[in-house]
Amino acid sequence: MSVKTNYQKELEKLLENIPKGTRLLLHSCCAPCSSYVISYLANYLDITVFYYNPNISERDEYLKRAAEQKRLISEMPTPHKVDFIEGKYDGKIFFDAVRGYECCREGGDRCKICYRLRLEETALKAKELGYDYFSTTLTISPLKNAQAINEIGKELEKMHGVNWLPSDFKKNEGYKKSIELSKKYSLYRQNYCGCVFSKRESGETVLYEKTLATTEIFDGKIIRVKRDDVLLSDGTSAFREVVEHSGGVCVAPLIEDDKLIFVRQFRYPHGEVIYELPAGKLEKGEDPKSAGLRELSEETGYISDDLTDLGILYPTPAYCGEKIYMYLARDMKKSEQHLDTGELLFTEEISLERATEMVMRGEIRDAKTQVMVLKLARMLGV
Repeated sequence: MSVKTNYQKELEKLLENIPKGTRLLLHSCCAPCSSYVISYLANYLDITVFYYNPNISERDEYLKRAAEQKRLISEMPTPHKVDFIEGKYDGKIFFDAVRGYECCREGGDRCKICYRLRLEETALKAKELGYDYFSTTLTISPLKNAQAINEIGKELEKMHGVNWLPSDFKKNEGYKKSIELSKKYSLYRQNYCGCVFSKRESGETVLYEKTLATTEIFDGKIIRVKRDDVLLSDGTSAFREVVEHSGGVCVAPLIEDDKLIFVRQFRYPHGEVIYELPAGKLEKGEDPKSAGLRELSEETGYISDDLTDLGILYPTPAYCGEKIYMYLARDMKKSEQHLDTGELLFTEEISLERATEMVMRGEIRDAKTQVMVLKLARMLGV
């Protein structure tokens, strides 16, 4: 397995000894992404922002983004003056380059072609105007492939004889800082990269969230709690407190074609005895069906070779990643109950009809059990 290069570390090492007056032609995709990059690199380099983005399909959108780029440069103070060059805007160049890749999903081969298109124009312009380095703001985005961008940059360095400045600007909270600067300067933020294809997909990705950083809060025997900083598809950030759980199984043991075996046990968080169908936690890497057979045997004393998949349940999706795999067990044989240490429970046979009524009256409060009882009532015509 190949080891990914830490391009941000490479950049930091390079900047330690870079000569004063070194000139950089910095490709920028938009003002928000360039905000932190400019504020960071301007401490070491003389920067000219090269705004070249033929991938932006709508001219009005292109002009709006270009204007925001110029406004940011004029308003944001930097140790050295930052210049601006606008490249040629011709959408046909982009469409010709990606012809045949129109159906690729965002982040795939079409995007790599787009990276190369913009970076090669930047390299050529840097060579023409005698810049020492060329680079791009693209690696600030958690949605862009920094590895691919840097590999393309190194290839173009060899092809055109101009130095590539490596980067992964999202590191060291770079993306978070770009959001803060965007708010400070009231920059226009778009929710798609600019091309017609990403705009087409934006309806699918509007609810997408990407993890930026994770802080562990608690690591216990059953659960792990963490706090994640996340990127929302509208460009804003938020945090999520998440409970990680290995998942579980729940089995509905059906006997005599119309009775289910329930367990009654005291649940400490609620301080009461509740009705549940037999259930338990998945061990790491355990097959859910095997776990279902294990829990059936342990809690009820029955064994079965006939488990029917009833689907997957997300019991608390707002903050917990637990998945519960649900099964129906038939053709069971009586064996021996063997409970875990610290587990006290009693079994009770209840007809499916009565169990359905108990759910509707609120006597069965366990969510997974409610779902399975109502599913079975529908399946079996009760």
